[in-house]
Amino acid sequence: MKIKLYQVFFICAILQFSKNSSICQTQTLTPKEQKEALIKKAEPRMVYPFMKGKTKYSGVLPVENISNPADYTGTYKLLFDFAIGNPEEMKQGKENMGIEEIIRILNLHLAAGIPETRLNVAVVVHGPGVMSFLRNEEYMKRYGVNNPNIDLIEQLQKKGVEFTECGQTLQFREIDIAKMLPGIHKSQSARTALSTYQLKGYVLFPIEED
Repeated sequence: MKIKLYQVFFICAILQFSKNSSICQTQTLTPKEQKEALIKKAEPRMVYPFMKGKTKYSGVLPVENISNPADYTGTYKLLFDFAIGNPEEMKQGKENMGIEEIIRILNLHLAAGIPETRLNVAVVVHGPGVMSFLRNEEYMKRYGVNNPNIDLIEQLQKKGVEFTECGQTLQFREIDIAKMLPGIHKSQSARTALSTYQLKGYVLFPIEED
């Protein structure tokens, strides 16, 4: 339900002398700033049951008194459609935040009580996303900095996460698979890889920009 502007003013008037008046103050923040403020406040309570990324964005909050638990007893097959990458941020040595989002989603599953042994995780990489998976020497040639994503990618691989790159993207960008990090698979295309995984029962999570 959307709150209309006059309702916001009314609520703020009621809370102006209350310790909860910070609610009114957040109305002047952008959605991104509001998200930052919420995460910063919650950060001390965050947990990282699968693994911790390089930023606070990979953390999740414990939840009590759950009435709709994650009680599926089979293997959770999770599929990530990964196609984000900002060249300007790459030149600045910033990691791809899509990797943090993958880690956050996996942390959510473990926090819900799902054992890591019952997770099958696949990531299909295409579009600008492939550039974050370049070997360090190739990344350095293109962006002038070390690839900041390598450590997290290798940690995910050690935990059994499977990465597959789009053969179409590699062809269009004229990148040989040998320039990619070790252990990265190649498919005919991202779309066929995504459809194949889904037909095998994988649940799709699009990794998108905020």
